[in-house]
Order: sequence, then structure tokens, then C-alpha cells
Amino acid sequence: MANGWQYWLYGPGSAASNVTKIPNVTAAQTALIAVEYAKYVAEWTVEFEPLYTSLRYTHGVPEDLTMPMSQWLSSHGYVALLTIMEAGMVPYGYGDATQTPAIYMLQYFTPDVLGAFLRVSPGYIVVYVAQLGCCYNDQVGLLTINPSDFHKVFVHYSESVKGPVHVNASVTKIDRSGSAPIVTYGSNATQTCADVTLAFAPTRESPSY
Repeated sequence: MANGWQYWLYGPGSAASNVTKIPNVTAAQTALIAVEYAKYVAEWTVEFEPLYTSLRYTHGVPEDLTMPMSQWLSSHGYVALLTIMEAGMVPYGYGDATQTPAIYMLQYFTPDVLGAFLRVSPGYIVVYVAQLGCCYNDQVGLLTINPSDFHKVFVHYSESVKGPVHVNASVTKIDRSGSAPIVTYGSNATQTCADVTLAFAPTRESPSY
């Protein structure tokens, strides 16, 4: 981890357990986090939200937002927020702050979402209930919950999908000129969709696609 706190170390054997306790936050760190959160909200609202929260990167992606999130935080004078953001990145599949580009994490860490991890605003995360075999949303910090990786979430969702699910398909074209988007994939096969969601791997190269 970027800050050296190894939260997710596991002992030997088939049964995984967290063998490393998360260090307690000191009063000084709490005060610093509060100051940095207020600064982040102001900076995010004024500089990031107007240009980079809509669909597609219509304003391009500046070099400042392609650097890793940890480097972006450091270059903007943030010292304490990295610890909180890592707790909201690694368990939910967003990678390491030393590798994931800033633009992805700034889109993810809206003031409300970051505030939820700081317990200063209500927020919701997707959790998987092993006993019930289902997914639901619950407020962060209010109940003991069991966060799931997204694979389990999509496996559960796929059970409700009627029709084939195509994986490892090369998409060559998306036509949005009509009333519904049409996706061309594979050997010139097409599919008309109600909606299209694009997801890119959180790498430094992806924002240039």
C-alpha cells in the first residue's frame, strides 16, 4: 500500500482472516482530515465537477489527471486523505492509489462518497449477504456489513438476465445515431441495446482511449 498500512494481510491456509489491525487515528490526524476534506470538496466542486463528471471526456484529459491518485493528492497538498481513499479503493476493486489514475478516483470520490467513508455524510455501498445469497444497499457505517467483490455482484445480476450473455467479445462499433444504440461485435454481429455502459480498466493508458 502507498502509505505502508498493510490492511489486507492474510494468514496461511484456506480460511482467510485479517491478521493486521487498522491503526487508530489520532486527534491530530482527525483534525487534519477534516481540514483536507473541506479543501477537497471546494476544489472538486469548482475545478473538477464542471468539466469531468459528465459522460465522455468532452474537454479532454489533462496530464494532471492521468497521474496516479497518490501523486495527485501529494501535488495538491493533501497529506491525510490518502489513508481514507485507500480504504475506499482496494476492497471495492479500484486498485492501488499508486497506480490508478486520478481522473477515475476523482469521479468516484465525489464529496458525498468521500464523506460517507469519513462518516460525515450518509452513503450507500453494494454488499453481498452470503446467508441470503443476494445483494442489497445499506448505509455505510450504520450496520456491520460484508462487502463483496464485484464479480459476485455481477454473477448474481446475470441470473436475472433473460437471453445470452456474451463475454470476451471484441466490440468494434457503437452506433448512437438512432433511437437506441447498436453495438457491433465479433464477426460483424450486432445487438440493439436499451443502454450501453462502458467500463475501462483503471490503468494510466485508459484515459487516452
